[in-house]
Amino acid sequence: MELGNSVGEIVGAMGIGIVTLALGAQQIIKRWKTTNSETTVLTLLHSELERMATQNKLLSSYVNALQLEAVKINAELGKLQVENQKLHREVICLTNELIAVRLAWNKK
Repeated sequence: MELGNSVGEIVGAMGIGIVTLALGAQQIIKRWKTTNSETTVLTLLHSELERMATQNKLLSSYVNALQLEAVKINAELGKLQVENQKLHREVICLTNELIAVRLAWNKK
């Protein structure tokens, strides 16, 4: 789960960064006296922010799917560990029975 949490934190940080960058860009747009080149830069910046936001949504959905898969795998691992413990107990019982049979056989 540490990996899932780490990836989630990275995605969250990226989202916060994008929002911060967007808000900063909006403030810059309001305060600047625009010229033609500044308008071009701002337009490119805005389109890049939109592209990054789209990528962030896609990445977030993939990270979410991976986290759900990790939860399923952990649940399956828990079931397998329980089954493994049962098999170990059964092996111990069978070993004890085999020892008892050998002791009985050796006494004859």
